[in-house]
Amino acid sequence: MDQGFKDDKTTTRAGELRGQSDHLTTALADTEARLADLATPRKTIADVIRCLKRYAPAKSPSPDPQPLDAT
Repeated sequence: MDQGFKDDKTTTRAGELRGQSDHLTTALADTEARLADLATPRKTIADVIRCLKRYAPAKSPSPDPQPLDAT
């Protein structure tokens, strides 16, 4: 096989791999940014739930429901 042909294939493949690497790097950065965006609402929801549990009145057991046809 011709050395120049092998070099061309190697150069082409290296370019393809660089392109894939660039794409994956961008996708990872986008994913990390999205995770950071989700962390704030998740923390806020956890704080609200914690406050509700702390300050909500204790629930008393509800009475047994009466059948609709009870007289």
